[in-house]
Amino acid sequence: MRHGGEVCGKYHIKSDFSVNLNPLGVPGSILRYLEQAEDELMKYPDQDCTGLRHKIAEADGIDEREIVCGNGASELIDLVLRASETERVLLPVPTFTGYERALENIGAEVERYRLTAEKGFILPEAFADEIERSAGKGGTLMLILCNPNNPTGRMIKPELLKEISEICEKKKIRLLLDECYLGMLNGGMKRSLRTSVKKLRHLIVLDAFTKKYAMPGLRLGYLISGDPALLDRVRALQAEWSVSTLAQKAGILALQEREWLREAGILIESERGYLAEALRESGFTVYDSEAGFLMFQTDKELMEPLLEQGFLIRSCENIPGLNGSFYRIAVKRHEENEELMRAIRRSL
Repeated sequence: MRHGGEVCGKYHIKSDFSVNLNPLGVPGSILRYLEQAEDELMKYPDQDCTGLRHKIAEADGIDEREIVCGNGASELIDLVLRASETERVLLPVPTFTGYERALENIGAEVERYRLTAEKGFILPEAFADEIERSAGKGGTLMLILCNPNNPTGRMIKPELLKEISEICEKKKIRLLLDECYLGMLNGGMKRSLRTSVKKLRHLIVLDAFTKKYAMPGLRLGYLISGDPALLDRVRALQAEWSVSTLAQKAGILALQEREWLREAGILIESERGYLAEALRESGFTVYDSEAGFLMFQTDKELMEPLLEQGFLIRSCENIPGLNGSFYRIAVKRHEENEELMRAIRRSL
């Protein structure tokens, strides 16, 4: 399992807790569009995603010229690393494994900064000093941060994130800030840095529709940057028609579903508390989270017993900084969360 959602076909999965999607599912407006989208299949996509970029700009309060859309966040991570000609990357771990996979593809050196269980996997104030130290080595340096972080669910303190962004601007270090989970949280967008890209030219913000609107199969994400030259290089490296006609239209419809996100945020906050308490009562170490997922630790083997009952969770065994005793689960609707907890108790 490189990521969530991948399992051998011999198991019938009735509930997938390994992927962190909106617990309310796909908005009805998108489903209705896809049901009658036959004519759209015979149309080539707009290579510039003009209509979609316009709507993103309106929703996010940014300039549409600061946006490049792509075939999911994974494509954009790869493109921006290549466009930046990155030689070294400072990467707090544990975090999303897709960063290191993309870094391997370009042969970049990875400097891992380990977050610890003892401190709840929180990015410490001392990390600012680590950036200064790494910058002194020379070469093209990039810093990658995920906020909230995957798989830990921890947010970076706003004051620290501001300090980090200012250090990166001063030192001319590219800062790739992954905010793919931020929009699904109540009040999350108030902590976004995307409106700062004009004054912070070395800041690159990554977002996607995958998690917020439960549509990973359509593959849709976008980059925000105030550096036109960087965005031009990203576009030059990108394959033609990277974003399908269906994905572009679904994205435009999704941006109108603000109430859908608000309701999901309320549900996540409530059910995350329920799951955390239930897991602790079952004897597990549960780490505080501000996201739509939880990470916990146990010496019990859970993957196989849960798979046999039709439940898939995410093993963190392949995530640098963790091991097979760590698991991550998505926050779902209450009935599904109750079913998972009953299955976990049967597995002990």
